[in-house]
Amino acid sequence: MLYLVNQEGTETGYLERRNAVRLHSLNFRENDLQRWLTHRLDRVIRTDDLLPITQSRMGEEMPDILALDRDGRLFIFELKRWESESSNLLQVMRYAQIASAWGYEKLNALYQREHEDNAELGDAHRDHFGYVETLSAAD
Repeated sequence: MLYLVNQEGTETGYLERRNAVRLHSLNFRENDLQRWLTHRLDRVIRTDDLLPITQSRMGEEMPDILALDRDGRLFIFELKRWESESSNLLQVMRYAQIASAWGYEKLNALYQREHEDNAELGDAHRDHFGYVETLSAAD
């Protein structure tokens, strides 16, 4: 599905469904969409619902976007520039299996590679969701 983020007339904007087109017909690549969504996830999903952690890089066996919710649950986004196929679901399930073995340290390392100031994932999670205490390895 293709949506236009329209912010005119509303404070938060809304998504307007568009007729299906392929990304390449718009001179837009899958990694362009991935980068755009990672930095604007709050325009697709309410900003207080998810904290983006990282986006994949060329040649990595990683989901396109990883994010945490307020309870520390991991969300996996796998973007495709073409129609969905059953193999796409298997790919996401493989990523979920891989990610299920990750702990806080791995997620923190993924978060830090996106932030030059070496910000801690736990601190970012606390600040993003307005918690008093910081997310830690024990969570």
